[in-house]
Amino acid sequence: MKILSIQFILLLIVIDLSSQQISLTSEKIEQYPTVSQKLVRIHDFARVNDRLSVQKKITEMGLVMRNDGKINVELINRNGNENPEIIARQIGLEVHSSWQNRSDCYMEPDQVAVLMDRLHEGYFLSPVIEEPLNNEGPGLQNTQSYIDAGRDGNGIKIGILDSGFDSLLSAITLGHVPSNIDTVDYTGDNMDTGGGNPHGTACAEVAFDNAPGASFYLYHINSGNGTHWGNAISHAIANNVDILSISLGPHNTGWDDNSGPQCQSVINATNNGMLVFVSAGNEAQKHWQGVFKSTDQDMVHEWNKENESFDETNDYVLQPQGASFNRDQIRAWMQWDSPETSDHYDLFLYDSTGTVILTSSEETNDFEYLTYTNPNNFSITVKIVVRAVTENSPEFELFVHPNSLQHKVSESSIECPANTTVPNCISVGQVGLNDYTDSIGSTPIATSSSHGPTNNGNQAPDICAVGGSTTFGYNGSFFGTSCSAPNAAGAAAALWSAHPYYSADAIRLILLRKAILFKDWGDTGTDYIYGAGGLYLKDYTSNTRYIHPGSGNTTGTSSLPYTSIQQADQFMPIGYRAFFLGHTFQEPPAGTIIDKPMIYRSVQKSTIIR
Repeated sequence: MKILSIQFILLLIVIDLSSQQISLTSEKIEQYPTVSQKLVRIHDFARVNDRLSVQKKITEMGLVMRNDGKINVELINRNGNENPEIIARQIGLEVHSSWQNRSDCYMEPDQVAVLMDRLHEGYFLSPVIEEPLNNEGPGLQNTQSYIDAGRDGNGIKIGILDSGFDSLLSAITLGHVPSNIDTVDYTGDNMDTGGGNPHGTACAEVAFDNAPGASFYLYHINSGNGTHWGNAISHAIANNVDILSISLGPHNTGWDDNSGPQCQSVINATNNGMLVFVSAGNEAQKHWQGVFKSTDQDMVHEWNKENESFDETNDYVLQPQGASFNRDQIRAWMQWDSPETSDHYDLFLYDSTGTVILTSSEETNDFEYLTYTNPNNFSITVKIVVRAVTENSPEFELFVHPNSLQHKVSESSIECPANTTVPNCISVGQVGLNDYTDSIGSTPIATSSSHGPTNNGNQAPDICAVGGSTTFGYNGSFFGTSCSAPNAAGAAAALWSAHPYYSADAIRLILLRKAILFKDWGDTGTDYIYGAGGLYLKDYTSNTRYIHPGSGNTTGTSSLPYTSIQQADQFMPIGYRAFFLGHTFQEPPAGTIIDKPMIYRSVQKSTIIR
């Protein structure tokens, strides 16, 4: 009875303190490992500032905010895949949707104090980070020959996942985006908000240019929200979407390939027969990766190369306040290769005098994140510093946005979910439209385009496509791998509409093999800058089948390219043309008779082989 009385008194104290919106200091968060520190900082700010100031602060911190000022959060059940929606509603969150062990919710900025004491052990409340866009054309890919022949994507469904569809209605009215589209919103805001983010509209335009006969599904999501990804792709699966184009690159989703809800959603799509094109990222100049080094043993990382004098800061230039394209801001993400929570780093931002401006110390012990905006009307240089908390600290990587780093490493700058390793997730790099006709062996890659390999050493990018298409959404050129991914997706839709009997595997094999044959830039064969090369469709020819020894077609099925001449002779319809996708072919077994009337052509040299 005495114990119950004490608990009752403590409960009264908590309720009383919550009603007064008590200050939640950084030290106190250690008592509440169920809530992100960012939400705590917003709570403390909200209790002493007006609503407009709070909304500005939320934006500065890079969090997602709805038009009504509520913050987008995810309630995550860390104990397994049990849906946390019931718990979310019980503690007073506004639940928008759920997927697996995550619930997409909204909350007032000053609601944290009450939620802290209501959350069950094993649940974690995390804000959704507003991820930057990969903002940096189709005749060059020779899709036009397919369109002219009526193979324009007809019968193919294309899905576009994106975080902004500004001016979508105008684009539809003017014919830049098709009218036969379905739109699905997971953010709670209007698809056509006029908020200045036409990224998804431009992606839809670019895919539409390549496949004007296709049907389109547009999914409005917040890039950092795993629940949104899961539900959008589940909708695409339910509606038999054939191709997904994703030009988003969330950070700190996990060191390993295929980790995080974004990658898992993409894997789910490919397991259900979809072909998924993902932008590789524009991070080649905005990335550092390597092992921790401190020659003076002060636990502060030295950024420069092995034989150079040590440099413990990585400089980043901020333009004057209000500079275009957010050039007055730095956003930094850091993650590392360790499952142990004790292997920890801290991320700092210093000014030019050596004074600490900002410190990031996340509660999850597996990543860091910070954002800072230049308060001055002149340019300044800030300095990034990384400090190790434990000895023998693991390999780590740092991404920044939107400007370049002083010390940078282009290798392994691939973003999520381009690090999804299932075959039918195709990561796409960028070659600009002015360089797309460069010869085999040249090096026309865009300086921003991310390089592989992935963190686990897997291939990326898989292919390159055109960047720089003209769009209504951006009132001009649309650059970056954001443009390349829908260009590739649209070309794939045109090819698939010409060969509707082929599977997603077949379309992938044909696209990658043609890239090696026609636009093998850089090193010979597949590499970590261009992948297989540039996407290019040979002129459309009716009544064709392909021969590709690596197709794995052992039964003669028409859903994959044939593996040999004799297989094509046995199974291909009479009168068709058989196109060789390069390779050296073995002699048919002794006694094999090739007697079906057909024409064999080399897709590379257009030479008739009798």
